[in-house]
Amino acid sequence: MGSLEEIQLFPPLTKKEIIGRSDEIFQHGAITQAYSTGGSSGEPTRFPAALHEALDNYARTYAARSWWGLQPMDPYLHIWGHSHLFGGGPVQKLKRRVQDTLSGAMRVNAYDMSEEGIAGHYQALIRQNPMSIIGYTSAVFRLARHIEHHKLRTRGLTRLKAVIVTSETVTEPDIEVLERVFGVPVVIEYGSAETGTIATSRGNSFPLQVLHLSNLVQLASEGGIRVTTLTDRIFPLINYDIGDRGEAAERSGGSVLKLAHVQGRAREVVKVRKVNGQMLELSPILPVHILKSEPGIVAVQYRQHADRLEILLTGHGELPLSELAQLFGQRLGTDHPDFDPASVTFEQVPAPVLTKAGKHALFVS
Repeated sequence: MGSLEEIQLFPPLTKKEIIGRSDEIFQHGAITQAYSTGGSSGEPTRFPAALHEALDNYARTYAARSWWGLQPMDPYLHIWGHSHLFGGGPVQKLKRRVQDTLSGAMRVNAYDMSEEGIAGHYQALIRQNPMSIIGYTSAVFRLARHIEHHKLRTRGLTRLKAVIVTSETVTEPDIEVLERVFGVPVVIEYGSAETGTIATSRGNSFPLQVLHLSNLVQLASEGGIRVTTLTDRIFPLINYDIGDRGEAAERSGGSVLKLAHVQGRAREVVKVRKVNGQMLELSPILPVHILKSEPGIVAVQYRQHADRLEILLTGHGELPLSELAQLFGQRLGTDHPDFDPASVTFEQVPAPVLTKAGKHALFVS
């Protein structure tokens, strides 16, 4: 191979191929340890795993967190799901408790986004006074909105150095709210179960610094992110289509060194109608960006129909849906003057729908 660009001549490795050849990949049952990913939004995909890979990822993740003054064993509040990975029995619960204690974590349940649940998360935050908060973007954002809405105090968070968001797309309104409420930088960690941490914030929330000693990141012609793992792995990934879309902020010799942004679920779009009856395809992040800038809105989700889009909003108190619809139409119409506002309806729901892993489900049925 003469250059890094030639890696992209390999056929893209996709989850579909991995699922289809799973028996061969796991050597007909000889390999038993696995990462599992994708079950919340599609068919679960299993990847061969080894203990040393998890240790490698832990080391490089904390090497990057050290840029923000964080070290292993520093206490952190962990707003997380994935309780199904541990099971519900006493042995599994003890295993989780020991793991959290050893890593400095206080885990709170990302599945419980009720008003009472979020109030409990706030109390845990104040009791622990952690050095960082780590969690799904949507879960940490809801905690921030709760603090802001109820005018709760955060002056007791004397050790807090960073809010680390992961696993979900992060928008500028998310960052603005989190930094305003917590008074510390927002650090974005981008990666997946099967690759480990790929890129993270350095200096500012964006761009993301690719950890290029462990993963080679390249972009396909349509912006799809392709990853080639560079560490010692039982099952290396070559030109792996991770399913996200991004834009390079810095490149060198066929390798992306910095990502200007990352948008998850590369194949998903929202569709609204034009005044001529044709459909207009939009990034699902655009409506989120417009609506989350408004006070009181906690979560945005979509229910896509053939000829219209239903936007489901969760918020504090009764939201002014008519005013929000008018605002949305004006802002979207600035860039898309042929947009038909009648093709989008708004509904307020008591709580957002979560995936099996506890993540915020952007699209609901």
